[in-house]
Amino acid sequence: MAFWDDFPNTNFHEINLDWFLKVANYVKSTADEMNTWKATHEKEYKELLDHVDAIQRWIDGLEEGDIPEALLEGLRNWIDANLQELIGRNIRYTWFGLTDDGYFVAYMPESWQELWFDTVMDYEDDYYGHLLIKYDANHLRKVTTYREGY
Repeated sequence: MAFWDDFPNTNFHEINLDWFLKVANYVKSTADEMNTWKATHEKEYKELLDHVDAIQRWIDGLEEGDIPEALLEGLRNWIDANLQELIGRNIRYTWFGLTDDGYFVAYMPESWQELWFDTVMDYEDDYYGHLLIKYDANHLRKVTTYREGY
């Protein structure tokens, strides 16, 4: 309830005691409502401040290297379950080496379907024996990677 809605025709040149009492009662009832609201919500407010303080202490501890064991264990479990897939999906890398029987091999993530390696085998080509990296923009070629026993 707004002041001017309750007192629309207040003429400040003709202030009388009835008007003053009405305004005083309005101010008192508003203050009482505010005090009632504060009293009913003070417990929740204090609990909220306690939670904020606890979170701040936790953050300060993290900054100082004091990481709770439960958090570390959860992080370890998440890394064990997700890190390999995350790296395979986001980082493109290949290891090169030789197989046990002497052949050159490139080890690639299975998700790396758009690139493959090849060698020029035409004796008359200037690039004979060179390693080629081929790119398949349409992902039509299924790349098979070297695995032990193939």
